[in-house]
Amino acid sequence: MFEGFENRLAVVTGASSGIGLATVERLLASGAKVLAMSRTIGELDSLQSRCGDALEWIKGDVTQSGDLMALSERVRQLGTVDFLVPNAGIAELANGLEVSAFERQWAVNGAGALNTLSSLKEQLGTSASVVFIGTFLSQ
Repeated sequence: MFEGFENRLAVVTGASSGIGLATVERLLASGAKVLAMSRTIGELDSLQSRCGDALEWIKGDVTQSGDLMALSERVRQLGTVDFLVPNAGIAELANGLEVSAFERQWAVNGAGALNTLSSLKEQLGTSASVVFIGTFLSQ
């Protein structure tokens, strides 16, 4: 277990698969309490059954301001955010360079991450860590 994570609150978006899910698993193994947000529950369901109250999932899309407001409200109820990982992302550009794909990818990967941070800025602890994860072209 890493020191410094025990009983501290981490918020992870894009948490139901891939890097987001692995981040949630690692934070939980390190003793953190995790509020995970994703559009689908994915693998978080079985993880939550093993971790109990240490993991909470909220359904949401980082491109929807109402969902980010709901995330912010839930964080207000839980306390101060110590770790924020705005990880939600898509890879639509991998199959072509269509402008619409770029716009959608930017809405999720870029603006979604910044809007997540903006929606939680009042709940960030004084020594909070924010880790941005992203890829724009991958396959």
